Amino acid sequence: MNLRFLDTFLVIARVGSFRAAATELGITQAAISGRVATLETDLGQVLFERTARDSRLTPAGQMLLLYAKQLLATEAELREMVGGQTPLTVEPVRLGIKQELATLWLNDFFVFLAQLHPQIQLHLTTGTTAFLHQQLQDGSLDGIVSLAPVERQRGIRNRTIAQLPLAWVGLPPDQLPLAISLDEMVRQGPLISSQPDSPLGLLLRSVMKKEKVAEAIVHSVVGIEGVNCLIRQGLGTALIPRLWVLPSLKEQTLCALPCLTEVAPVPVVVSWRSDSDTAGMQALSLALKAFLRHQATDSDGALQVDQ
Repeated sequence: MNLRFLDTFLVIARVGSFRAAATELGITQAAISGRVATLETDLGQVLFERTARDSRLTPAGQMLLLYAKQLLATEAELREMVGGQTPLTVEPVRLGIKQELATLWLNDFFVFLAQLHPQIQLHLTTGTTAFLHQQLQDGSLDGIVSLAPVERQRGIRNRTIAQLPLAWVGLPPDQLPLAISLDEMVRQGPLISSQPDSPLGLLLRSVMKKEKVAEAIVHSVVGIEGVNCLIRQGLGTALIPRLWVLPSLKEQTLCALPCLTEVAPVPVVVSWRSDSDTAGMQALSLALKAFLRHQATDSDGALQVDQ
């Protein structure tokens, strides 16, 4: 598939007609039609319904619209990583990764990074977000991947590279309600969270305060395995990233409850010291974002990578 033709497709979808797209791109309308015809042949689907006034996306066109933006963003990122980087010498990078993120991705990311940048030499640390933030501020680490930016610290930069949508997760009830309030959920049993000072723990308490839910038992545990264990034992409902329990949600051994209290996604943030802003650190940050973009394609929306 010609990615430049996808560019043309996106312009038509935005301006609403082949004629307007030809004017904007400075090419003939026949060339526009030829590019669309090639895409339609490649995909075996009609992408536009054309009328005398405009061109509207078909259902197949709507689906392509979602993927075309991601494909072109990935291509741009690939060009930046491969073509825009100077050749690396051996680059030691002291990297910290939040424990739960390491559980999900570390092995696969090591393989991905070694193939892309074999010159990067990682010295890896895992831990809680608070521990990693302190290690970065102390100069013990060059960069970290956590669930919160390091705020109000000179000499430290933050880059959000993805979002993790959250869900209220518990054992499947005998009958799933259409909706349930947080207050009712708390009356039915305890809540489960990460440690109280973690981003998720602080977020849960902020939500409870906003919803004026004061009387609640909250179990705290570190790690994906610990959270999963408490949920599976029927010891409570957890506010956690869907990605942490995605296989269990797909198998329906766990359930995302339709709580009326919706919570914004938590960010995946790369933070690094400005005095460690080396070619190796920059290459690692871009490689991590490319890796997560690949992971997001099979996550059913449980991982959203920023464009």
